[in-house]
Amino acid sequence: MVKFDSNEYWQKITWDRYEELNKVPISVRNEFLVQEYLTVTHIQELAKKKETIKILDLACGTGRISESIIKANFGKLVLTLADFNKNTLNQVKQNLQAYNNINYILLDAYKLGDYFKDEFDIVICMDFFHHISKLHLLAKQINTALKPDGVIIANAFDKDKYNKWDRIKYGYIKSTRRRLLFSLTNLFYPCFTDKMKNYVDKNGWARIDSLTEEEIVHCLSPYFGNINFTKSYYLWFNASKILPSSAPRCWAR
Repeated sequence: MVKFDSNEYWQKITWDRYEELNKVPISVRNEFLVQEYLTVTHIQELAKKKETIKILDLACGTGRISESIIKANFGKLVLTLADFNKNTLNQVKQNLQAYNNINYILLDAYKLGDYFKDEFDIVICMDFFHHISKLHLLAKQINTALKPDGVIIANAFDKDKYNKWDRIKYGYIKSTRRRLLFSLTNLFYPCFTDKMKNYVDKNGWARIDSLTEEEIVHCLSPYFGNINFTKSYYLWFNASKILPSSAPRCWAR
């Protein structure tokens, strides 16, 4: 996983899934749509068991996946969208202004549990895990925000297939340059001075690190059970909340 969170970079950059779908190669577009399909269809199955379903879209971006959930039109839906980039949150408000029952909150994901406790049936967290340095803390916060029978739905770049995926999306030369920069920055991060770390943060040079299934399970398992994976270029997964009294202690790596 990444050695630190590129907070300054992500505070100024808005990754727009709507825009990406229009400019990426068709195979990349199809993969994005597969991730949406897996998420929406799993929520549809969970929604059959409830009259009202409360969903948090954590690190919501510009709202594409939330809109897909809304358009699926299953039961009574209360949706909360959270992001820590003010500009991104303003953009998603514009994108989804035609829809009702949506709440918006400017939020640091690591402090989620300070705002919500036993609140949501589902937390979705798409295209976020591979940008996070404290996955164990994120899992704990999501666990706190979920109801006792709550579910997390998320994904991350698959370490086994990330190199191929990046080449498809960016081409061989740009992809090689990107992956080399991210890998070297993560590798030598402990040797950096504070000034160098700030520069790397500002430019987002360590913002991505793909994950293995084992790494995800390691960080989720103290707080979630029944972890199920669907593999493509991503590791898409869902898992059920474990109550704190039954959760083993989490050892951070």
